[in-house]
Amino acid sequence: MKEIGKFGFWSIVLLGINGIVGTGIFLLPNKAYSIIGSASLGVLLFDAVIAGCIALCFAEAAASLFTRNGGPYLYAKHALGDFWAFEVGVLKWIVTVIAWAAMAVGFATALGAAVPALSGDFAKDIISFILIVGLTIVNIFGVNVSKFVNNLITISKLVPLALFIAIGIFFINGANFTPVFPQDTYVDGSFAQAAVLLFFAYTGFEVIAIAAEDMKNPKKEFATCYYHVYASRVRSIYGYTRRIYRCTRL
Repeated sequence: MKEIGKFGFWSIVLLGINGIVGTGIFLLPNKAYSIIGSASLGVLLFDAVIAGCIALCFAEAAASLFTRNGGPYLYAKHALGDFWAFEVGVLKWIVTVIAWAAMAVGFATALGAAVPALSGDFAKDIISFILIVGLTIVNIFGVNVSKFVNNLITISKLVPLALFIAIGIFFINGANFTPVFPQDTYVDGSFAQAAVLLFFAYTGFEVIAIAAEDMKNPKKEFATCYYHVYASRVRSIYGYTRRIYRCTRL
């Protein structure tokens, strides 16, 4: 019998992609470029390895742990005990609040750049407020509505991103990636600064496991979903960032 009101395999994949394709990928590459120049492409790969190790841990634990809601909380409880699980749960809640606030402000900032009439601080506050309230209402309506909206939003983000990468391939110029560092000089600490900044662009995949009870077959599907989500994330971040650097040097 087909389960009603549950996330299927591809809906889970889109949920994970939606959780990590957002403010980080659209707004941070140019900031990292200003810190360490073209070398930030290497920083992206460095962060990809670290995030990949974390994703593999989640994927390995998925079959035995993520059958109930909780995600990182359940992982920490199994590995470290109740105290650290509580700490992880509270920190995850705080990080989620901050991340959604950052995404709402990021969306309002991007919209203000495209529509100058909405670039004022008051307009940004109103847009951010409407966005948060709207998504809260969607969540209240339940899994079916949330699944439809999540799939729609994710696809609407991936299509222009894929087009930007595909078209940008034909305009790559190697000269735009030199010098490797700003003013051809490495500044001590710039690698660490850029790495911390860009790591935010890889976060969000852990959201897949938080609502495990709303998914059809979490034991079977979680591990494969993590691989799909992580692989698509690395490809999109690296491809998009290379196009950004090309545009920055024009």
